[in-house]
Amino acid sequence: QARAIAALLLPNVANVYVFDEVLSAMGPPHTDRSNYHDLTAIAQMLGLDQRARFHISGPASRKNAPFLMESLSAIKANPKDFDRDKEQQTRVAAWELDTVSRTLRSVWTDKDPKKRLSPSGSELSGAVLENGGYDGLDFSETDFSFGILFNSSFKGAHFGGATLKDTYVRKVALDDADFRGVKIYTGSRWEGSNWWDAKCIPQPLLDYLLEADSHPLTEETKSKLVANCH
Repeated sequence: QARAIAALLLPNVANVYVFDEVLSAMGPPHTDRSNYHDLTAIAQMLGLDQRARFHISGPASRKNAPFLMESLSAIKANPKDFDRDKEQQTRVAAWELDTVSRTLRSVWTDKDPKKRLSPSGSELSGAVLENGGYDGLDFSETDFSFGILFNSSFKGAHFGGATLKDTYVRKVALDDADFRGVKIYTGSRWEGSNWWDAKCIPQPLLDYLLEADSHPLTEETKSKLVANCH
């Protein structure tokens, strides 16, 4: 019960060091399938809070997502003028989004196979996964709608049947990624991400990508991307 309450209140904590300390106590080795939802719920609430704050409807973009930061410097523990300092609010949000992303990644890649959890089937709508390696992970049937994949590597990752509605994919390595079975992708925005190096892309999604994020492909490459899904 205490963990559930913490998950509910944590997105409202402005002190990043308190945030990190509490979240670390909720992550490995204290996470199992019975309480995993607490972490995904925090990731969703943080991401959705930023969508509301910056009035984002549809997919995020470079213009409306200043909270996406590749590098984060030290932040004052509990800024007194936090309520009035918009820039500080954005930096705190960026820090906390990054912390949750790292915590989820540590759950999915735990060295102990008994404690490692698969992200397959996760509810991550609105969540931000960023600044790290997610290579080879199984995101089958995961809901990424309104979420963000940013500045990360998803090489060899499996997205079978995942929901990508209004998802923002920016600066993501997608070599050998498998998108078979992906049918919901309307509104998704792709920037600086090498989807053309994926292992498999269904024909409808490929047609969408060629229109949304044009990249020259030979007919042979197009045919191979589609054929690999069968």
